[in-house]
Amino acid sequence: MAKRFTDSEKWKDAWFMDLPSKYKLFWLYLLDECNHAGIWKVNFKISSFYIGEHLEYSEVKRLLNARITILSDEYWFINKFIKYQYKCDIEGLNPKNKAHLSTIKILNEWDNFKHLTTPLLGVKDKDKDKELVISKEVVEKKVDKPKKFIPPTEQEFRKEAYEKIVQSYGKDKFNQKVKGNVIAKYHAWNNNDWKDGYNKPIKNWKAKVNHSLKHFLE
Repeated sequence: MAKRFTDSEKWKDAWFMDLPSKYKLFWLYLLDECNHAGIWKVNFKISSFYIGEHLEYSEVKRLLNARITILSDEYWFINKFIKYQYKCDIEGLNPKNKAHLSTIKILNEWDNFKHLTTPLLGVKDKDKDKELVISKEVVEKKVDKPKKFIPPTEQEFRKEAYEKIVQSYGKDKFNQKVKGNVIAKYHAWNNNDWKDGYNKPIKNWKAKVNHSLKHFLE
């Protein structure tokens, strides 16, 4: 559950006071429902459901015009979210701070913010400037590489398949023919460098076994 700062003074804000009740609720919903970079995935069907009122798209845009930036038909950005939640402007976000780095990564995906986040503005020293450049390449390098596929032994394969069959279909469906089908499938995949019948690499053999249970019973 995300926890965020809220401004108790908003109830005295003339703009907020003048909003119709359902749009007050929508504004509060928007502040809670956006991601930690202040970006909301537009979904009026869900927001109307939670608020319990029908929301007019054109009216929402008119009322919130100065408070949001429409990034696309699907995403809106709350203009003052970063400043209020992180106590700094976008260009003041610090990539050495994990919470800030995650936010910079999200903002970096939008052309609206790239001139502010890559490189971050306000850094005059060239060495610092290079250090603060946040790009997708840097983020991707930090992502753990997929684990190398380790094929199971025949014993591991049979054990997994037998247990799944019994759990899903009961002991009465488990017989010598089924055992033979399981062993045959193991050797078929093993002899094909662990590629399935469509010649696609098997990345998770346990999941593949689970999807093949019906075939083992044929």
